[in-house]
Amino acid sequence: MGIALYIPVLESLYFRLREDYSFAHPDDFEFIAGTNTILESVANEMGARAAFLWMESSLSNKVFVEGPTDLLIADPEHTVALVYKQTIDATSPL
Repeated sequence: MGIALYIPVLESLYFRLREDYSFAHPDDFEFIAGTNTILESVANEMGARAAFLWMESSLSNKVFVEGPTDLLIADPEHTVALVYKQTIDATSPL
């Protein structure tokens, strides 16, 4: 569905979510459509680390959260787009 990139040294959380919901059941469209707004709001209110921990504990029934991975990051926006392309785009049904 998307990528959340948490960068501890910057205390930042970046998101890139799918815009095509055809993979989901129609009953889930409303939740999925609001996910980006919800995640940004949670990150702004709680801080990036707390928001990432919240995602791991609270969204496990809707979202798969993979453990930490070490990445060399120069530009977070570019990195999240690259990881999205390598993981989400690569597995998207066409």
